Amino acid sequence: MKKPQKPLIDKKGEVRELQASDEVRLSPLAATFPELAARSEAHKRGRPKTLAPKRLQSFKLSPDVIDAIKS
Repeated sequence: MKKPQKPLIDKKGEVRELQASDEVRLSPLAATFPELAARSEAHKRGRPKTLAPKRLQSFKLSPDVIDAIKS
């Protein structure tokens, strides 16, 4: 059974000196667990990026053209 790791911050809020055993806690996920990082990367959430995103362009039109478009 692993022994519990010491917290990085003491009761006063001071950061203690880091030790070699702390490296695993501070290393990137991909360096420590590459399989888990690959699965996480494959299951990204959110809307997928489009190949041709819409762009905003503003220009002025005469009132009769705007009224024709809206009708």
